[in-house]
Amino acid sequence: MSTHRASLWVFGLVACLTIAVLIYDTRCEREDSLSRLEYSRWVDGEVYSMASWRFWDDMYVGISRYLDWSHGPRGRPGNPDEDIDAFKDLLVWKAGEAGIRPAEFWRAIRPEPFLQVRHRTWIPPLEDPGRPILLAAAFALRRGIAPYLMIWIGTLAGIPAFLWVLWEARASGVFLAGSVFLALCVSSPFVVESLSLAHSAVAFYLIAALLLVALGLYAFLGRDRSARGFVVRAVTASLGFALCGICRAGTLLMAPAFGVALLVAFDRIMPSRARGFWRRSLLAGVLSIAFVGPYLLVRPSQHHNFWMSYWQGLADYGAERGYSWHDRDLKRWLVARGRKPFEHPRYISPEDDAYMGEVVRQDIRADPAWFAVVLGRRFVDTVSLAKLAPYGPRDGYSIEPPPLHYRYTTPADWFGFGRWKVEVPTSFLWSGSLILLLWWVHAALRSKGELKQCLEDRLALIMTLAASTLALPVLMTTAAGMETETFVLVHLLSSSFLVQAAADGVSWRMAPRRAQDGQDAGR
Repeated sequence: MSTHRASLWVFGLVACLTIAVLIYDTRCEREDSLSRLEYSRWVDGEVYSMASWRFWDDMYVGISRYLDWSHGPRGRPGNPDEDIDAFKDLLVWKAGEAGIRPAEFWRAIRPEPFLQVRHRTWIPPLEDPGRPILLAAAFALRRGIAPYLMIWIGTLAGIPAFLWVLWEARASGVFLAGSVFLALCVSSPFVVESLSLAHSAVAFYLIAALLLVALGLYAFLGRDRSARGFVVRAVTASLGFALCGICRAGTLLMAPAFGVALLVAFDRIMPSRARGFWRRSLLAGVLSIAFVGPYLLVRPSQHHNFWMSYWQGLADYGAERGYSWHDRDLKRWLVARGRKPFEHPRYISPEDDAYMGEVVRQDIRADPAWFAVVLGRRFVDTVSLAKLAPYGPRDGYSIEPPPLHYRYTTPADWFGFGRWKVEVPTSFLWSGSLILLLWWVHAALRSKGELKQCLEDRLALIMTLAASTLALPVLMTTAAGMETETFVLVHLLSSSFLVQAAADGVSWRMAPRRAQDGQDAGR
């Protein structure tokens, strides 16, 4: 394994280039005005709805909370549909009047016009509350309403995570791998668009995965044995995880992977206190509880619906049992069972959510073999990116139908810069992971202890990231698209480690020659 640490100026150069490319790509991807958020042309040439209603719901809640904090709450209730539409119309009008462009996320408008049309703040009962709270806090700091900030908020929040990954890669002697990983990320339209998606806060699920990569580099590959370094990193990861958790509930399924990384790091710092099965188990529990502590302290009572998402999620491999991804089919299903259907997804009630949970649990208990097959198929399809297996230039289409939520971003098997994009075969993505695994098998069979240990350290990080990003698509659904495609980070990280290994191999082979040249020059 390389022990060379890149100089600070090289770190700064790569960091600046990463941020510059990320911002430029985001600016190219998000050039639509507020009035044009609803529809977008996808890679298949078709125009699809982007379900922008959730953007406007979050914007309404964010503005309302900001006004409550700055001007006091309004007591008279209103009609949520009318209030959201009023805020939407006013925001589109005032942003256009001020000439604010989509890339100008820092520019704000005065809050006074919104005071004239607001009523008591209405909070959707079953939606993640984090993004509107962040937005309201930013408006309070800005002392105004920034129309395009919510589109950029995931990108801005992701920059510290990218920099932390690069810093830990430098500290762990795999700076080249960290640089390649970040280059692949910011060259991925899927990553760029997910961070800046108006439809949902999936950006924070992606950011949580990046935080895990950074913490994992320290835990599995790092050499720092200081207790202070451990505490600083653990607290940073914990606070970042708490933020991501309140913005995107699916992030919570990553918590065990963070616990594993912390346990491995603690074992390096204080090995004598982590020996023995029971002691390690107790330590793992303590670290996990301490890690999720900040989230538990700030967790709002409001949360995203669970069983509705689970019911619809079973449509990926349970359509023959009546499950469907579409809201219209869910409404018909509720009516057929004598229940009043919701008028809009924002009005899903806790009672309906609980009822759907009862039905799902009954189905699973009645046929656990069927559910086991569903979990197995989800596992295979997520790891292999099976939904993206069609290759456009070869097959004439780029994704297995139906597109479901995959249409909200460019698929993960595309790369590009700015407005230029190109599709690659999915085998190009997962081949890096496969080669790394086969290389480890080869090293184990040939008894190459040093190489085997080096590969095991890197594979430990890859497997931890894989477990964290497999949990949601396998246990919940692959139909959500973006969380399923987040597994591509595993393959990108594997490819980055392969590049690092190739460079280390060249350097190792060149070392004797450089030494000989030095001796000859000294004679």
